[in-house]
This record gives sequence, structure tokens and C-alpha cells, in this order.
Amino acid sequence: MSHRRRFSWTALAALALVAAAVSAPRASADGPKDWRAAAAKVDGLVASKFRAQKDLVVAPLADDAEYLRRVTMDLTGTIPTYDETVSFLQDTAPDKRSALVDRLLASRRHADWFAMWYSNLLVGTATRNRNLDRRTFNDWLRDQFRKNRPYDELVYDLVTATGNSETNGATGLLASFETSAADAAGKTSRFFLGVQIQCAQCHDHPYDKRIKQQDFADYAAFFFTTTYRRNMTPGNPEISFDVSSLTPEPERSGRPGDMTMMPGRRTGIPLTLEGGRPQLRGRTSFPEAKFLLGKQVKDVAGIDRRTVLAKWMTSKTNPWFAQAFANRMWAFLMGRGIVHPVDDFSSANKPTNPELLDFLADELVRSGFDVSHLVRVITGTEAYQRTSKMPRGVERPDPSLFAVAAVKPLTVEQSFDALFRATGAEKQVERLLEARERAGAEGRRTLQDPRMAIYQLFRRSFDDDEQSEEETFTGTIPRGLLMMNGEQVNRIMGAANPDSPLARVLSEERSDRERVRRVYLTVLSRDPSPGELSNALQHVHTSRTEKEGYEDLLWALCNTTEFMSNH
Repeated sequence: MSHRRRFSWTALAALALVAAAVSAPRASADGPKDWRAAAAKVDGLVASKFRAQKDLVVAPLADDAEYLRRVTMDLTGTIPTYDETVSFLQDTAPDKRSALVDRLLASRRHADWFAMWYSNLLVGTATRNRNLDRRTFNDWLRDQFRKNRPYDELVYDLVTATGNSETNGATGLLASFETSAADAAGKTSRFFLGVQIQCAQCHDHPYDKRIKQQDFADYAAFFFTTTYRRNMTPGNPEISFDVSSLTPEPERSGRPGDMTMMPGRRTGIPLTLEGGRPQLRGRTSFPEAKFLLGKQVKDVAGIDRRTVLAKWMTSKTNPWFAQAFANRMWAFLMGRGIVHPVDDFSSANKPTNPELLDFLADELVRSGFDVSHLVRVITGTEAYQRTSKMPRGVERPDPSLFAVAAVKPLTVEQSFDALFRATGAEKQVERLLEARERAGAEGRRTLQDPRMAIYQLFRRSFDDDEQSEEETFTGTIPRGLLMMNGEQVNRIMGAANPDSPLARVLSEERSDRERVRRVYLTVLSRDPSPGELSNALQHVHTSRTEKEGYEDLLWALCNTTEFMSNH
């Protein structure tokens, strides 16, 4: 449900004038959503950079097994099931790859995974945060991605959110800033505009000479009128949050343009630059706000500042908004941004292929900020569908050329869900989550996700910093010890569980060759090579028991670099 506020015609007219006064419009107009034509255009723009590269070897297209695992992991956060793998590999339809993308985008797991990814980006990965009602925030994001909500509307609601977190989960982003307008300014600029304005908080920006310290303060002023309150009830473990906005009213002096902010009842603590906790009494005035590298914004009676900011931020005419998300989604799927790092648009960090970035941003705007359309465009390109393997002895091209697919280490959540799927442990989880969906609000609070205990182990072992936005890992000693000796990991890898794919393989197949093949298809989504098949059979035949031999094989495949990466 949209939380856009209703305004009077006078207020709307004033707001339109404010929002329209900022930047030059893009040469884009809404049009038909032809992802195939757009994908072909993208490939042409990518290939345009190849001609200047001497002796460049471009990787061929990935085979079906590699593509299936990559796109399933990217769009649902986990590996395909054995049945999904066999069905796709046997499918002879010429459009089976695009049909697969459509199925994945329509799946519940896609919304769950994108909500997890975006939530981690916006508020960090900590499962316990005293300044955040994570459950309602994730539920809200999940609902947005299930509906394929236009991205500009989603961001508008996040920036303007008011009310209680129990009834409006979108307040989670603002509640996470607590009383820091500096945090709100730095992160909203970075998340939604791709500009690291926080570098100018204490001094002029060190490498983007356009941004001065005053620009940071002027942008942060949009959040000075936002208030925050934590609600705690004795005996109730649930904590909720209230986010409110002070609205401007004409100053009693009667001078045109003079405005002050009138606090309502129980407004809470305002966000400030200094991080203090001033209490509001009576009328309050704040410094005027200013769009990033834009014009000063006069307060308009009846319209809070965050509404003005969100209107400008999500406008089709904004010079950063569409580019920032198009670049982020490209990096998410391709392993590297056109502007890299993705949240560092600056005069010192130019896009490697500006024409490509412009086209993707314009396509996003033309589609009405349709996230699924942008995903279809990128996954439909040859650039996305290339293999990650290069011929032996051939040097890998510069990653900014996108001439070979990137090998991407899995996020903590991806590695966790892939392990649960490969071992069949997800079946128990799915049954509980279905019961949670059927339960009311009170029932959902009492049903605990059985993954959480082992997830905490994964988060501690696979990730060095819970608050880090870098969602990849390269392997650590704690990770290795957890996978080798962790009691919970060893338990879910056993064949005793009736939900285990390994138990199904051993009961349904009599041929060891077919058993090994099915284990490979289950874990790595591909057939074993002749050498791998020979080695696996030798181990199974020399193990103390048949069951132990296959459990060892499953464990070994789940510990490979291939399993722990997307390629």
C-alpha cells in the first residue's frame, strides 16, 4: 500500500514548483517495455568498447547448467533444486532462458531474496538492532518486491515514511538513523543518488571538488524536521518506533516566506547534525534546506521537508536517481558497476561506459521504474550470459569491459540458503514459514524461524563485520571450522533426515554412477566430469559404509569453491 500523503491543491502546486526547479530533464519518455530490443542495445554498447582492445578474447556464452545456477542464485538467492535443474537441462525450447527468468521473477523466493538484499543495504546485516523493527521493515520490503512496485514509488515511501513501525514498516529506514540527521543525509544520498556526500560532513569533499561542507549541512537540513521515538512496553519484548515530521506554518510576524515548525503531541526527538537530544517546546525554526548541488528550498506551509526531498529525489529529471539504481542493479547482476564502486558517483570517478549507463537509466525511466523489466533487460544480454571461464593460457580481460562473466563469492545469506537447499533442510523451514503466513500477527511473533540459530553461526563465521555493507566474503578460518566441524552443519548434511535429497537418491537409485550424478546435479547443478565421477566412485566404494561415503561426497561438494561462488 502506498503511503503518499494527501495535500491541498495549493500545497500541491507549491510542491510542484519546488520540485521542478532543479535539473535539466532527461531525453526520455515512457514507452513500451521491449526488453529484447533493450538487451540487444546494451550488448552493442558493451561491444563498442571491445574494438579498442588489442588481442581481446571475449568469452563465449555459458552452457545451460552455468546459466541456470547463476540466474537462479542472482534472482532467488539460492541454487536450483535437482528437479528444476533436470527440467531446464532437458528443455529444448529456444526461449527457455527468458522463460526461466519470468518464472524466477514471479516466484515468492525472488521477493524474499530481493527484500533481504535491499534491507541489508539500507539498514545493515545485524539481526538485532535496538533502533530498528527489522521484522516489519523486511515484511514491508517483501511486499513491495512481490508487487513489483515501481522503484521511484518505493523510495518515495521510504524517504517520506511517518507513523508507527507496526503499521508502516517503511519507517524502518528513518528509525535506523535514530537522532542523526548526518546519518540520514549521508546514507540516503549514497543509497538513492550514489553520491558519498558524507565525505563533506567535516570539511569540503576531499576528491569531489563540487561538494562543499556547506552542501552537506544544507542537504541534512531536510531531516531536521523529522522526529523519532522508541516505544517500549514493560513485559513486551516487541519494540516499535514512531517517526513524525514537523510541518511548517507561517510565522506570526506575518512577513512573506517566514516559516516556523509546529511540533505536534508526542513528536519525539528531532534528528540533528550534532547528535544531541534537544526537546521541542513551542515554535521552532531551522536553517533552510538545499537540494544536492541545487537550489535553496523555501518551506511551504503544510508540506514537510522530506516530502519535498523525496519529490525531487525520485523525479525523472533528477540527474542521479535513475543512474544510481541502474548502476547498482548492473553491479548486482554483473559483479561490477559501470561506476565502481557503485555508490561513488563523483567528478573523480567517471563511468567506464557512460553511453551504457545513460541507456540503462533511460530504459529504467521509460519503463516507469519497473525493476523486473530492468532485470529482464540485463539477464537477457549476451554480456550477462557469457561463461566465467577463459581458455587456458588466455589472460582474463579487464573486468570493466564485461567481456567475461565475473566469479562472485556468495553472500552470507546465499551460502546459507544454498546449503539448506542442497541438504534438504529448507523443507522444514518452508513448512514453518507457511504456518507463519497463516497465523495472525500474534502467531507470527511466537513462531521462530528454525534457521536462526545456525544463521547466527554463519553470520559470525562468514562475515567479519555485521554492519559492513560489503556483502561478500573470501573465506575465513572460522568459516572453514564451521563447515568442517560444526555440529549443526554436520547434522543437516546427514542422510537420516527424510527431507534430505541424499536420502532420496539412496532410496531411488541402485546405480552408483547415477547416484553420484544426482548428487552433483543437486549440489553444483551440473553433471560430474569423467575424472570427478571416477574419483567419487572410488571414494564411495572404499568407504566404511555406503551411507558414509555419500555423506562425505555431499560434504566435499558443499565445501568447494565452486559451491561457494556464483559464476
